[in-house]
Amino acid sequence: MEAKVRIKKRSLGEEDPETLEIMHELSLMYHKNRQFHDAEVTERSVLEARKRIHGEYHPATLASMHHLASTYYAQYRYDESERLGKETYEAAKLIHGEDNPSTLTTMYNLAMTYQSMRQFSNSEEW
Repeated sequence: MEAKVRIKKRSLGEEDPETLEIMHELSLMYHKNRQFHDAEVTERSVLEARKRIHGEYHPATLASMHHLASTYYAQYRYDESERLGKETYEAAKLIHGEDNPSTLTTMYNLAMTYQSMRQFSNSEEW
């Protein structure tokens, strides 16, 4: 997968949407393999590029925000997960609406973050 990223960067450029999608997939692989630092560094890079290219209210940008919040959560960095989770939820609600599966997944993850923080009243709100 890392070789694919190098090839895409060289052939298409670092901020080509296809390159960014392969980098996002690499970040997901890192996360799955519990290489959270590598997942975070990669996804943060993808998120910054997607914000520049697509803006904050684009499905690809939201996917990166969601994944980065999940990576923070996996590292027990609940405050960062909460902050980014809230941003992701608000953006998803605007783009997809409140009943969309992506929005609902974001709500669920935010509720789990609050539970892990032992903020049960906030968890029930979500």
